[in-house]
Amino acid sequence: MIAKQIHEIEFAQIKLFIQIHQSNTNKFYSFNDDLQIFTLSVREKKQEFSIKMNQGIRSNYKNLTLYLKSIFFDTLNFQKEVNVIAKQKPKEQKKATNQLILTLANMVDKKLSMEDFDIIQVLGRGSFGEVILAKNKSNNEFCAIKILEKSYLAREKKQYQVFIEKEVLTHIRFDGIIQLLGSFKDNQFLYFVLEYCEGGEFSSYLQHNFKFLNQDTIKFYAAEIVYILENLHKNGIIHRDLKPENLMLTKDNHLKIIDFGTCGFDRRIPEDLFQKINNIKKKFPQETDPMDDEDSRTRSSTFVGTAEYVSPELLEGEICTSSADLWALGCIIYRMFVGNTPFVDVNDATNNEFKVFNKVKACQYYIPDSVPPEAADLIKNLLKRNPFERIGGGEPGVNDINTLKKHPFFKGINWLTLSKQAAPKREICKQQTDNEDDDINDFAPSSPQTPVNTTSMRPLITGRVLKKVAWLIYKPRQLILQEEPPKLVYYDPMTNVKKGEIPLSKNVKIELQDKSRFTIVGPKKKYFFKELDHPANIWVEKVSKLIKDKFEDLKL
Repeated sequence: MIAKQIHEIEFAQIKLFIQIHQSNTNKFYSFNDDLQIFTLSVREKKQEFSIKMNQGIRSNYKNLTLYLKSIFFDTLNFQKEVNVIAKQKPKEQKKATNQLILTLANMVDKKLSMEDFDIIQVLGRGSFGEVILAKNKSNNEFCAIKILEKSYLAREKKQYQVFIEKEVLTHIRFDGIIQLLGSFKDNQFLYFVLEYCEGGEFSSYLQHNFKFLNQDTIKFYAAEIVYILENLHKNGIIHRDLKPENLMLTKDNHLKIIDFGTCGFDRRIPEDLFQKINNIKKKFPQETDPMDDEDSRTRSSTFVGTAEYVSPELLEGEICTSSADLWALGCIIYRMFVGNTPFVDVNDATNNEFKVFNKVKACQYYIPDSVPPEAADLIKNLLKRNPFERIGGGEPGVNDINTLKKHPFFKGINWLTLSKQAAPKREICKQQTDNEDDDINDFAPSSPQTPVNTTSMRPLITGRVLKKVAWLIYKPRQLILQEEPPKLVYYDPMTNVKKGEIPLSKNVKIELQDKSRFTIVGPKKKYFFKELDHPANIWVEKVSKLIKDKFEDLKL
């Protein structure tokens, strides 16, 4: 009899793993049905996993599967196959198992490379490298491959962040987190193979569908974020940069969280992941937060994140707890109801990041009467200056995540089946506020349009830039600053097709981020650019001057 502590499918998986690895002479396996003990010894790596079916099964099974993930590329697809086989009758199971062994045995210890993929198209380019849409030749599944240039990571001191993200995605798996399907490297690049999220960034969804958001839709997505945070926090992971740009939509319109390069950790972190993180810190000590004590599982914080969603304790450099993510949740819920974040005044022409910081520190915000009472109460309980007073941010059993889930705003949410429920239908807005077409679905090719004769214009400045359209994805654009009427227009430089425009007004601001990057902040949207032809400060000077010349006299 199989012990009750282990699910039959997991037991069947272990048996299949034994058979699949049997041909490798460097590994030794033993299995005893009567004693219910499975042992895997990997001699060359000096690893051993002993699983007793009635003792410590969950911890040991996790260690075994982590090892198997390290030698198999397509673990998700493999897991699906095993689950199907485990439910079959014994005779059918044996036949299917043999077929699976023939298919996958050659994948053991196989080094992955770009030769295993068909490249479909480049999704975006940036200073870090590029992201491509590809198809896995072994199963014809689409995936996104993030290609990172090693020299850039070393020069910009980003290696620590990259390896931290890899370890988090390797160790933590649930249906609300982006799946790392595999990784490999060559002399010049690191390659991360990620699942393909066809729906694009949640920020784009909010931008283009704000007028279609009803309370049920907002409740659903707020609940999905709570579900994501619950799974991260119980594993000791504090995201620290939660925002709509770091949430992706699947083809079924469910949310997945991305970008763990700046995450923090607390005492709930699993021991194996904790050791991995400490090893990375030792390898890249010059890139580690100097306020981060490597022997501690709490983290003091220098500022990371986005001003509009960052918590006061992060701004003040205080100890960061998982409540920092709850603050960001409050900001996102506010944005879904109001259309902007709570600490940004869209009617203030002098609004800047410094003002936002001061409002965040003072916890100074206003909730419009249009926000339903239960939602307003939830926002107030999330946006508290004291992180331990935030709903869901206190002691277990007193003010924990279950307290948050029981708030009246979430009445009617079935938390057990949330990730399996049908997501709200996605509306398509026919007219975008900025005439942008390539942000509606950041991974989909742009629809055909009529080329525009850009040579007939008289620009104040024109040049090639990279425009951010999704997570780490930039598309090349020809950017043109026009005087009459005052606006920025951008084109696909390969096809000369107009992709969008940004009308300028007294409420539009252009901000210099560094010598190569600048942002344009409109009443309801922010645009991110990287220059290719002119220094970023030239763009800032030209646009600022045009706005001043055209609209200064209009200010009251």
